[in-house]
Amino acid sequence: MDTIVFITVLFSAVLHAIWNSMASKYKDKNVSIPAIVYGHVPACIIAIIFLPTPSIESFPFIIVSALIHQGYQNFLLAAYQMGKFTTVYPIARGFGPLVTTIISIVFLGVYLKVFTILSILLISTGVILIGLFSKSVLKNKKILYTSLYTGVFIGIYSVVDGQGARLSGSAVSYMSWVLIFSDLFFPVVLKPKDCAACCNCAPVLSKAVMKEPVGPVLAPFKLLNKLFAALFIL
Repeated sequence: MDTIVFITVLFSAVLHAIWNSMASKYKDKNVSIPAIVYGHVPACIIAIIFLPTPSIESFPFIIVSALIHQGYQNFLLAAYQMGKFTTVYPIARGFGPLVTTIISIVFLGVYLKVFTILSILLISTGVILIGLFSKSVLKNKKILYTSLYTGVFIGIYSVVDGQGARLSGSAVSYMSWVLIFSDLFFPVVLKPKDCAACCNCAPVLSKAVMKEPVGPVLAPFKLLNKLFAALFIL
């Protein structure tokens, strides 16, 4: 692997861990999660204006990815409402690569050497075990389930974004479009069982974006994380 690519991946991982840690520690998760979802909208709009529009072929991937992100954000919100960062994050992020690997092999025909598969399995399992046997998980299995579901959506959108970004012609522009569409869909996620979700979530979004500092603080970390990940895809 090229050194620059390797450093970029590591830096993206650090940024990802930072915004997840900060979001999980914030008292009101109904504020911190919407804050990071909507906090990067201005930068995404700027990117959409000045960068080339993704190819037409990539737009189905953009829509699908935005929809998949709703599952990711929904279960991430639920997981952090019940569990700590040190429990949720290892399980979700350890399980995601396993899902990506299975999808890549079974559905995309990707060939991986046995040694590579074993390496992924051992590393992912090791990461999952960090959070798997915590006291909170043993007492409340819902933390485990929501964390694993989060990992499933991570694995799926990773594959979709990998394919879509390569077709788009501009990975950064592609991710900006994905995040914008994801933001448009997200109000439904805030109140998934309420038919009046879009109306009821307005006070939450107002508090998250306008009144609380958590949005401007967390959003740059998530945005940079996504953009560095997009650059790695190319």
